[in-house]
Amino acid sequence: MSFPRDLRVNIPGHGMNKINAAYPLGGANLMIKTITQLTGLPIHHYVEVNFASFQNIVDAVHGVPLYFPKPVKDRKSGLDIPSAGCINLNGKQALSFVRARYIYPTADLGRIQGQQRFIRALLNKVKSLGVLLNPFTLIKLSETAGHGLIFDQGINLGLARSIANSLKFDNKNVEFRQYQGTPRTIGGVSYVVRDPSAARALFAALANNGPLPDVGKTGQSLPSPSDVTLSLINASGRSGLAGTGRTKLVTKGFHVPSISSSIKHITPTVITYQAGDELKAELIAKEFPGATVKLATSSQFTDIVVTLGRSYVAPAASPTAKGTAKPAAI
Repeated sequence: MSFPRDLRVNIPGHGMNKINAAYPLGGANLMIKTITQLTGLPIHHYVEVNFASFQNIVDAVHGVPLYFPKPVKDRKSGLDIPSAGCINLNGKQALSFVRARYIYPTADLGRIQGQQRFIRALLNKVKSLGVLLNPFTLIKLSETAGHGLIFDQGINLGLARSIANSLKFDNKNVEFRQYQGTPRTIGGVSYVVRDPSAARALFAALANNGPLPDVGKTGQSLPSPSDVTLSLINASGRSGLAGTGRTKLVTKGFHVPSISSSIKHITPTVITYQAGDELKAELIAKEFPGATVKLATSSQFTDIVVTLGRSYVAPAASPTAKGTAKPAAI
């Protein structure tokens, strides 16, 4: 959950101000009180990541890859990406990226989405390294990245490591939200004026551990199946897989306008996505455990293309999708 730095809130003991004034006025304790008062949610633990520890984390996982559709430069943050493409950001570059706000038309509000995009990419990188499955690697990474992290008295690096290990950092279960508000100038000062009614349902769901509403969704929130259009290619050498696979996906709400077969056979199932469709690829990957997910190197007819390999196990056709599938010979 991200809060715009200019969000206008009541800071206990200090009146109305921007939310980012809470920390310099009273440190972590006042920031926690401000967030609790705003959301109604108890804050059980606190972790502070400074610039140095942030860079340590990124360098400890050997960089975080991000796709840039065009060159970008922000002189104030130091971000300088001279060419488009997938760039493996080191710690220094990553810090510049998450600090940059003048590369976005909406400045800080745009930066929030950039920061959330980076966090999701970092989680992907940690998962791809198998860190959480290897206790020795996990300990080494925690010790390297943990220098400079500040914890509250109730938590330490060991407990944080235990929590991370129990959660498995499953990116497919990570949701992002942003506190909603409207930019406005009050007394000559630029604020983001909050919308309490819009946030009420979101904080109620968080308090009750319920499903999250769409309120505050950002570009890094996972899409729903109805948002995803994909094509299926049967490259397994076994007939019928694309048809039964399409039936399964249509039943779940995905759009599958095209299925076909390939004379070239592969072993692992491969999911390719267009730049900007990473989250759609993550969603569809839940339907194909063990599939390889990668960026498409050329244009595609649909957002996502799933090429079924020999390792794919076809599901039983769902009767609720009767009449929607192509002939099962494909």
